Amino acid sequence: MDKQWKISNDETLFLLDDLYDVQPKLQRKESSPKQNKNSKSIGIILNEEPSTQTSLFISKVMQSVNKSETDFDVYWNQDTSDIAPEVALRFGVNTNTSDLYTTTKQDGITTCDFDSIHTIMTDTSKKRLLWECLKTTFKMSQN
Repeated sequence: MDKQWKISNDETLFLLDDLYDVQPKLQRKESSPKQNKNSKSIGIILNEEPSTQTSLFISKVMQSVNKSETDFDVYWNQDTSDIAPEVALRFGVNTNTSDLYTTTKQDGITTCDFDSIHTIMTDTSKKRLLWECLKTTFKMSQN
């Protein structure tokens, strides 16, 4: 039985909400060639398989920037060199801390590197940095 996610009604405060214990709906996506027209516009790359809480956190983060599950794919434990999303959000895969929480664009792909999701979930200051970077990346108003 597939359970639905519970999402906060106040998506702007997603970073401060408690996480619910529900079944994750994210599934590992097989890498597809760069020319694949079925590729999603956003690729979320993780350093490990997402837990239930991680899956919910990803969903809440994406909803906060007005993106639905149909807008992104989640990848972990695999080579991601052959995927070509318009935006790559990479959690826990970059060891260069000076590049974290910044947006870069190379070869037509906007990339943002962050700490691991577990680290972000437990650190309010990192949640704020994540939110600021996502607002810039998705060109949301700075209200």
